[in-house]
Amino acid sequence: MDLISRTFSATTYSDNQEIERRIFHLAKEFNVSLFERDAAVDSSIQSLYRVGTLILYRTICILLANISELQALPEIKNRIRQGEINSDPH
Repeated sequence: MDLISRTFSATTYSDNQEIERRIFHLAKEFNVSLFERDAAVDSSIQSLYRVGTLILYRTICILLANISELQALPEIKNRIRQGEINSDPH
């Protein structure tokens, strides 16, 4: 970690995390916004969230379908053995 030595209000801070905590504390104390909302970034984040949610949903559906197929496999094998299902694809 980089050590920084800064003097602020007669106090010396030598740790970046300590400096960041102090900055955020002062901003909150004086009700100063450190970050401005960017509409383009906000839109991109929302879009990525939607796409990510859809991908996750589709993946879960595929996994659940695969599990269902695996659970049905013993029954299908029994039906093939009993001749209820033709095992020859031609």
